[in-house]
Amino acid sequence: SSAWFKQQAAARQARAMGGPGLPPVHPRRISPSPSNDAGPRGLAILYFVCNRTNIVFTFSMAGDGTWRFSRLPQMSRQKNLEKFVLLFRPEATPPAWAVQDQSRGGVNGEIIGRPAPTSQAVQDALCPPMGIWRLWGSQFTLTNYKPRHRPLDISELFPIQVPFATLEYHEENCIARLEVTMHNEPISDDTFEYVLSRFKGLITNLAQRPEMILFIRSDARNSALPATRHIKRFLSFVQDNGSEFVLVGRGNAIVLRSRGLLGSSLATIVRFVQRFFPSPWPETTVSTMEEADEFLAGLAADARVEFAAQAALELEQDVKSDTCTQQQETLEKRCPTTAELADAGVVHVKSQECRHAEEEQPTVPVIREDTVASLPPTRWASPDVEPVPRSPMWLSSKDVLRQQQEKEEAEE
Repeated sequence: SSAWFKQQAAARQARAMGGPGLPPVHPRRISPSPSNDAGPRGLAILYFVCNRTNIVFTFSMAGDGTWRFSRLPQMSRQKNLEKFVLLFRPEATPPAWAVQDQSRGGVNGEIIGRPAPTSQAVQDALCPPMGIWRLWGSQFTLTNYKPRHRPLDISELFPIQVPFATLEYHEENCIARLEVTMHNEPISDDTFEYVLSRFKGLITNLAQRPEMILFIRSDARNSALPATRHIKRFLSFVQDNGSEFVLVGRGNAIVLRSRGLLGSSLATIVRFVQRFFPSPWPETTVSTMEEADEFLAGLAADARVEFAAQAALELEQDVKSDTCTQQQETLEKRCPTTAELADAGVVHVKSQECRHAEEEQPTVPVIREDTVASLPPTRWASPDVEPVPRSPMWLSSKDVLRQQQEKEEAEE
C-alpha cells in the first residue's frame, strides 16, 4: 500500500498541487505600481505578496495614516493578536515607511518590514512605496492591485480517500469547506504524510487567493486512537504552516462521542492540543453533526457580512479607478493650453498683458515664396520712408546687378 501512495504522490506532481516535495501552483506574477503613488485603484486595501510562495497578506487602511493587517480571524483581531501595522516613521533617519509588530510592544514594537534599498531615497509620507519589500526576513511585493490566482481543480483532486479517513472539499463563492471523516483504521506514516502534503497544497492555494477563507468540520466519532508520533507530526505541520492557517482559517468544529473509553481518550487529546496550541480562530467540540454545522453556519454568516463590507470598499475603489482613468484619457487627448505649457516650462510668457496682446494680434495671410510681396512691407521708425519690398527669390544675383545698372543709366 505504501508503494501505491508514493506513485499517487508522484503522479500529482504534474498537477502542481504543492506541499512537501511538490512544486507550488504556477502563479500569475504580480506587477507593482510603476510609481510611488498607488495608481488609480486607490489605497484603501494593500497586498503584500510573498515572492517565494505567492501567499497574500492583506492590509486595510485604518484611517489614521496607517494600514493594519486585516486578513486574519475576527477573534485574533479583537485580542490584538498578529497586530502588524504599516506606518510612516518620521523619527527614523531618514524618515521612511515600515511594518511594525504592535502585538506586544505597542507603538514601540519591533520593525519587521522595510522597503528594499532600491526604493526612492525620499519617501512620500502619504503613500507607502509600491514594489519590493523585506518582510519577516523574506522578499515580498507590495501592490494595490488585488492578486488573482487560479483555484484548484476540485473534481480531480477530491475526495481524498485513505484507509483511516475521507476528505471532502467544496467552495461556495469565497467560503471553502473541508469535511474530514475519520475511520476506525490505524494511521500509517506514509498515508499520513500523503494526506498532509495534499492538505498543504490546499491551504497554500487558498492563501494565494486573498478573498478565500476555510472552515473545517472533523467527524471523529469512529476514529481510531492516533499514535503519539502522529500527534506530534500534526502539531509540527500546524506550526510550519502557521501563516497559511492564520490567513484562511476561520473556524473548526470537531465531533466526538460523548461516552465510552475511546471518546474520552480522544477528548483528552483534543483538550491537550487546544491548551498548549490554541488556535487563532473559533473552535468547538460537540457530539452531533447538527451542532457542528450550526456552529460553522454562524461563523459563515459573520464572514459574509465582512465580505459585503469589503466588496463595497473594492467597488468604490473600482469607481474611482474608472473616473481617474477617464480623466487621464481626456487629458491625454486634449491639446495643452499656453498657460499649461508655461507652467511646464515649455514656453515662457512674460506677462498677462503680453499673452492677451498675442491673442488679439491679427493673423497674417501666408503668401507664396515666389511672389515679390512674400513678406508684408516693413516700415522703419519714420512713417515717411517707403516700404522696401524684399527681392523675389527667383531673381538671380546677375539680374539684380543688371537692373541696378539700367536704373543708374536712366538717371544720368
